[in-house]
Amino acid sequence: MDLVDLIQEKRFFGQEFLAWLWYKSEQRGGSVEVPGVGDVLVVFEKHMLLEFGEGEANEKVICRGLQTELREARLGLRMGKKPEQARIRLARGDYEFSVTLTA
Repeated sequence: MDLVDLIQEKRFFGQEFLAWLWYKSEQRGGSVEVPGVGDVLVVFEKHMLLEFGEGEANEKVICRGLQTELREARLGLRMGKKPEQARIRLARGDYEFSVTLTA
């Protein structure tokens, strides 16, 4: 098995992590508890790419909007689509970062 095949085989870990992080952030109003660090604000913002299917039947959907308007992304998750990419704001104390995570 070459590196590309290995990455494709394990790719679902990134999608599962994004779904878990989104769930954890919404479960506590945007706050995620990090052991040894404390609460970190995690806000999914403006942009999320969802993926559904495999091979030639693969479908990608881009959802854009304010954090409270990611309704289309929420509906996509309920339909079995998986997060492929998300723009996330992380904040703790005086520190704040915006990142785009790709599964």
